[in-house]
Amino acid sequence: MAHSLAQPLPAAAAAPLCRRQQAAAARQQRAALPRLAAAAAAEKAAVPVTFSIGGSEVTVDAQPGQNIWEVAKDAGVDITLGCSQGSCGVCEVEVWKYSSGDSSGSNGVARACIAGIPPGYQRLEIREMAVDDFWSVDGYDT
Repeated sequence: MAHSLAQPLPAAAAAPLCRRQQAAAARQQRAALPRLAAAAAAEKAAVPVTFSIGGSEVTVDAQPGQNIWEVAKDAGVDITLGCSQGSCGVCEVEVWKYSSGDSSGSNGVARACIAGIPPGYQRLEIREMAVDDFWSVDGYDT
């Protein structure tokens, strides 16, 4: 017995929008443009980054996406490197991110050799990892 393959159904044609719907869609697009432009500008705006490493504090402006370790190096801040590929963890730092009006911030851990400056924040603080008596910070504990 031969089986026939099912034929795909023709795609339903999208119903054309009436003039009122077209005008409403155009208004929504125009209204969204300033917000989109502001968001794009915030993504590209320089971010003040404060490095608290080795007992000193240095603040520089960095572009979102720039490599954290390279920004630190250019600012004269020494973040110890290991493998330079994100595998060993020697270069782990705490990254504190602050949005406008946010005084408490949020934090996370990043490997400075591969992580970039995150976009959309008012300022960043990058701190060295605290040494822990149990785990230490030797890069082989992660």
